[in-house]
Parts: sequence; C-alpha cells; structure tokens
Amino acid sequence: MRSKILWLTVPVLIVGLFFLQGCWRSSDLVKVNEATRQAVLRTLAAQIVASSVPGPTASPTAVARKEKASPTKPIIATPAEPTPIAATSKPTPPTTPTAVPTKSKTPSPSSGGSKPAVVLIWHSYPPQLEKILDEATTAYMKDHPNVRIQVVKQPDIQEAITNISDATGYPDIIAFTSNNIGAFAESGTIIPLDQLIEKLKLPLRKELEPLAIEAVSYQGHVWAVPHALGGLAWVRNPQLATSVPKDIDEFLRQREEFEKKHPQDLYFVYTGRDNPYFDALWFYGEGGFYIDDHNKVGINTPGGIKGMYLTRRISQAIPPREIKVPPEELFSTGKLAWIITEGQILDQMREAVPIDLPQWPMLEDGKRAKPLITAWSFGIYAGSGFQPEALQVANGLAAKYIPQSLKNQVGFVPASKAFNDSLLASDRTGLLSKRILQVREGAPFPNSPAMDILWNPLANMWQAVLNGASIEETAKRAQKTVEDAIKGIWKNNP
Repeated sequence: MRSKILWLTVPVLIVGLFFLQGCWRSSDLVKVNEATRQAVLRTLAAQIVASSVPGPTASPTAVARKEKASPTKPIIATPAEPTPIAATSKPTPPTTPTAVPTKSKTPSPSSGGSKPAVVLIWHSYPPQLEKILDEATTAYMKDHPNVRIQVVKQPDIQEAITNISDATGYPDIIAFTSNNIGAFAESGTIIPLDQLIEKLKLPLRKELEPLAIEAVSYQGHVWAVPHALGGLAWVRNPQLATSVPKDIDEFLRQREEFEKKHPQDLYFVYTGRDNPYFDALWFYGEGGFYIDDHNKVGINTPGGIKGMYLTRRISQAIPPREIKVPPEELFSTGKLAWIITEGQILDQMREAVPIDLPQWPMLEDGKRAKPLITAWSFGIYAGSGFQPEALQVANGLAAKYIPQSLKNQVGFVPASKAFNDSLLASDRTGLLSKRILQVREGAPFPNSPAMDILWNPLANMWQAVLNGASIEETAKRAQKTVEDAIKGIWKNNP
C-alpha cells in the first residue's frame, strides 16, 4: 500500500464518527432512546478505532441486533460489514501481478508426503457466517482426506496480520469482505489470482456469479475467491402490504393510500436520508457511481444527476417520522409494511413475521434500484507456502460446499452461479431464490482504498440535495471535493 495511506487513519476516524452521528440525526430514527444511541455510537466508534485502514463501517443501520427473533424480542439491524481489515505493509506488491513464490511449510497433497497438507484460514466473520464456514470446511475435508483445513477466528485480524511471524504462523487464506480488496492488493498482502487460476485450469469465472467476480476484481485482476454475497434487502410484510407495486410511482401511491386507511400502521419509513449507503440504491440505479477501482468519480455524471433528482423526489414524497424505535423493530412487531434493511438479519426477521423479498422497484425510466453488494471472500496470503492448494480449497468451498451450507437460509446469497441457477430453475418462489434475484440486481461495493475518505463528503452532498440545493451545482462541488481529496493523498496516483 502506498505509504501515504497511513495519513488516512486519524482523519477518517473523525470522519467516521461524524458520519455515524449524521446517520442518526438525519434518518427516521429521530426518537430512539438516547442511552441506546450513545451506546451504539460508542460500540461503532470502537470498531472504527480498531481498524487502521478505515472502510464502510458507517454505511449500515447503526443499531445492535437482538439474538432471538420474536414479536416480543424484535430484531434490530446490525452493521452490514465486519470491521474493515487493515492490511500489513509487507510484502510489497509486484509491478506486474503474479503469484508470489514461496517455500512449502509441509508436504503438499501432490508431493507424496505422508501427512496431509494443512491449509490455514484466518477470518473475523460474524457468528452466522462462521458457522457456515465451519460446516463447509468439515464437508470439504470429508471428501478430500489429503487436505486438512484449519479455521481460526482472529479477534483482531488486523493485529494478527500485522504481527505475522514464524512464532504466530502464516495463514494460507485470509477471509474478508470485498471492500478491503484494494487495500490488500495495494499492500501485497494477497496475491492476484489470474495466473494461478489459469495454471490450475480452475473454472472459477464460469462457476461464480459475474457480480461476485466483479466485486473481487481490482484494476483488471482477480484478487480473491468470493463465496457469499450480501447487502441491503427489500422486504415486504404480506399481511400488511397485500400486493407488490410495479414501480416506484405505484409504491409511493400505495404508501399514501395505506396510511390513510391504516393510521395505526406505517407503510414505509425512509431510513436513508442523506446516508450514502442507502441513497446508493437510487443513485446507482440511475447510472451514477461513487468511485471505481481506478479512483474515477461518477458523481457529476448524467446518471449521477438523475439519481440525485430521484432520491430527492422519493425523500420528499415520504415525510420524516418521529418513531421511538428502529424500523426493524416496527417491522418485526407487525407495524411496518415495507422495510429496506440488512440482508444478514433476514433469517431472524422471518422467524418473527412473514416476509417476502420481491424484486427491487422499477425506477422512472425502467431501470431498477441497485443496492451496493459486498462479497465475503477468500484471499490467498502472499507468504503462504500452499498457494496452489489454498486456491483449490477456496474455489472448492465457494463453488460447492458453502452453497450447500447456505441453502436453508436467506441471510447470505451463495456466490456460486451454478448453484443459484439450479435453484432458480427449480423454484423461483422461495425466499432464497428471490433474494438471489435481489442481489443480482446490485452493484459491487467500491473496493478502492480511496472510498474510505468519501463518506463525509457524500453525506454532505446528500444533505444538500435533500435540503433543496441546486443538484447540478451540488454535483459539481461534490465531484471536485472528492477528486481534490484523492489527489491530496495519492499525489502520484495515475
């Protein structure tokens, strides 16, 4: 990673805290208990401070999750991503991406050794995904007795990677979310996989979802094996909302009619006011984008401007609500008809109330809303002595074993295209099938390290847009602010 990335740490921590506070102030969670609010802010602030390479920790709904789902113990959304992982500054990435040659620590399965190869996976996944990973690796080893997979959860994976040594041992696979791809690639912590994929003749690009491959690609190279996808979900309570609107116009009309007839209930509350993560739905849907992996900014573009106009229109059509609990709690107690929330809580949510996962609404010009999608991924550590074996394990887990562990839930979507296609061919009415279709309509979460400095400027941009400022002038100003910030930190960035 470029040395000047270190200068991001302190400013982004401050930016993250202001952004988190902005999300609370500007969302519909106006009357959340102040003690709860402060506790959540402290928790998320601690997560930010724990990471020296900041990322989209502030993007999702900033509230804690209940462990059990029931009408009396309602579900509350958690952060969409685990805390972003800081990449170690060693080794230096190669000029032309290639697999890093290393010495094997133990005999590989193909080397004739008497002991099975040990492939070590480090991760910091949430419990739901940790269980899936354990199930998948156990099944993999049963079918591949010459390979032993050791899964280790690191309480602080950033610190673990930074302090790697002969004494701590070396991971072969580092499991992380795709928003860290750019940072890991720049630092050389993980290797580009293109040549190794070709050498091993792995059908990775055919087996996995195109969106998943795009999410783990950076500047023209594939840097990880995606195994699960997630992001915002569009959720309906069919007991309250009896039909699915065909487009955003019909949705807004139904909201108005519903709340006149059912004053005790709510149709939808807009939790995304001036929150870049939620507003990305409409912004990306109309063709705008925040940043690409070459640090090109897509704010002051025709699509970006259309997305701003649409977001303002939706916000103005849905009045702010003074609610005393998070929307997830209203939904789980049957008081809210529609919600946009984190996909990873859907399994708990459906234990409390019936849910439906329709396609994202059509927008004004026939496009669909487009949520930002993150890929949970396996990167191959540059210091691994088992890079080919590690890649084979990662590919096998992503293509076959993890999908089998995911088939009875809807919180995460398998990255396996073959698995998803087969499921859709047999039944398109199931919740997982519908969730797959929702995710396929998304856009990959930006994986450029420069994204970490965009949250505050983007929040300011959305606040101006929703407060009635000139959209064209706001787009120009925001584009310049972001580009100047990027140039100021990465002065030698091409």
